[in-house]
Amino acid sequence: SPYPSPKGRGDTTELLHIQQQLRSDIDERARAERELQASNAELKQINQKLNETRNQLLQSEKMASVGQLAAGVAHEINNPIGYVYSNLGTLGGYLDDFLAMLDTYGEAESALPAGGPELQKIQGRKQQLDLALIREDVATLMSETREGITRVKKIVQDLKDFSHADGK
Repeated sequence: SPYPSPKGRGDTTELLHIQQQLRSDIDERARAERELQASNAELKQINQKLNETRNQLLQSEKMASVGQLAAGVAHEINNPIGYVYSNLGTLGGYLDDFLAMLDTYGEAESALPAGGPELQKIQGRKQQLDLALIREDVATLMSETREGITRVKKIVQDLKDFSHADGK
């Protein structure tokens, strides 16, 4: 035993000394327990910070993957959009040519004999097709298609910008 044993019943000095030593041991153990509790709280806080950092790292990795995916999608969409946009420009030119030719045919129509079979055939076909509506609708369709393709190009550019945001 670390404590001296009393030599007799009447030896209070030695008992007081033992009692004082016990109190000192209790105080020392209480202090050690407080230090352990403080260390434990500090370790919990460090562990929480590590978990937060790990979660941030996972989120960062996910965002990098999303960026790579966005870059791939943008690249794959950009190629066909390029030739569709180019083809729309060419088609618009051809359409203008067709409409000009249609106007020329309309002017030549007046040179045909009134009531003749050719004139009746042309007028019947014009009514059947409703050329005025087609002319108006074609212009609207081309305009809306160009607008749609322009919007898709912007979306693709936004995807590219997003995918390169980390590298800037």
